[in-house]
Amino acid sequence: MQAVQQRRVAVTLSPEAQQAAALAEAADQLLPVEKPWAKMSAAERKLKTLKDAKAKKEKEEKDKRENPTVDANGEHIQTVAEAREEARQLQAMLVAGEEAVEQKIALDQARLAAEPAGMPLPDPTDDGHEETVEEVKAKMALCQ
Repeated sequence: MQAVQQRRVAVTLSPEAQQAAALAEAADQLLPVEKPWAKMSAAERKLKTLKDAKAKKEKEEKDKRENPTVDANGEHIQTVAEAREEARQLQAMLVAGEEAVEQKIALDQARLAAEPAGMPLPDPTDDGHEETVEEVKAKMALCQ
C-alpha cells in the first residue's frame, strides 16, 4: 500500500456553517454507531442479542397497549393484516364468480348455437282469433 499524505487546509467557516458542523458533531455523539456483527466479540454479540430481544419484547408490549385487538364491548378489532387477508379472499371469490358467469354464458351460447333456428312455436292456448266488442260484452254479461 502506498502511504497517503493528508494535508490540512485551513478554511474559514461562516457562522451558519460552524453551527451546522457543531450540530452534526453533537448528533454523532448522541447517536452511537454500532459495531458490525462480524467485528464483535462473543460477549458483545451476546449483549447485543439480549438488548435486541428486550427491545423487541418492549415493542410488542407497546403495540398491545397502543393497538388493542378488542374494543370496549369485547368485540374483535380487525388488524390491517387481517383486513388485507380478508380482501384477498374476497377478491379470489369475485374472480371465481366472474369465471363461473363466463362459463355459464359460454354454455348458454353453445346450447343456443346447437338449436335449429326458426320461428318460435305458437302458444297452443291461443287460437289466433281476436275478440270483437260484442263478444267481450257478451262474456262480461255472463260473468255477472
